[in-house]
Amino acid sequence: MEATGGYEQPVVRALHSVGIALSVLEPSRVRAFARAKGLRAKTDPIDAAVLRAFGEALVPRATTAPSAEQQRLGELVTRRRQLTESATCESNRAAHYTDTMARRQAAAFMRLLRLQIAQCEKAMATLIAGDLVMVPRAARLQEIPGVGAITAATLIAEMPELGTLRDESAAALAGVAPYNRDSGPFAGFSSYRGWPGLRALCPL
Repeated sequence: MEATGGYEQPVVRALHSVGIALSVLEPSRVRAFARAKGLRAKTDPIDAAVLRAFGEALVPRATTAPSAEQQRLGELVTRRRQLTESATCESNRAAHYTDTMARRQAAAFMRLLRLQIAQCEKAMATLIAGDLVMVPRAARLQEIPGVGAITAATLIAEMPELGTLRDESAAALAGVAPYNRDSGPFAGFSSYRGWPGLRALCPL
């Protein structure tokens, strides 16, 4: 199945709960496969047929079932990101307010957002500290210069494959592996591509 911004998660959990293997795929890969087959239209029946054909042809790696702790950490990381994005938007809007009431409401809203961000960060830290698997992973990640507690928590939540992949595969999944764009004598600029959610680790 395709990743659909979280809407696929109830199905993922249901299938994992009864031991059915599944693969959650990056939508752009599936669309590229459909275009390669000459399919330009996009409907639910077409999508279902393309996903089946993709699975049969490429046999993608099964998505590992997350633990309850991993699942909760993922929700906390997502919630923190959403709150941070809301805080950025509200801060940008508030910079242009001249009305006293509007400025007062914006300030109160920003205080609430900051409080909830701090609550998420505390919950994330508590959850990691109480999990025997996450503790060493977080410590190892924070040995990397520039990687703090929030970045480590985000990577643990959104890249559970860490520790089981080759360096090249992990970098590609995170979207930090440069891909060449060369043809004959032409040497283009290398670019980064990968799972959008992992490229969006900021704001951290």
